[in-house]
Amino acid sequence: MWWPLLLLLLVLLLTEYLATPWAFSFLAFLLGACFPVDLPHDV
Repeated sequence: MWWPLLLLLLVLLLTEYLATPWAFSFLAFLLGACFPVDLPHDV
């Protein structure tokens, strides 16, 4: 199951092109969904 990595790459390219807050939020959501790790919340 490596398709989430392709989706993540696509989102990364979209964030590079758009650079909008919702894109970064969606990227963070995808990271949390694909890789459920305990990220620091002091952002």
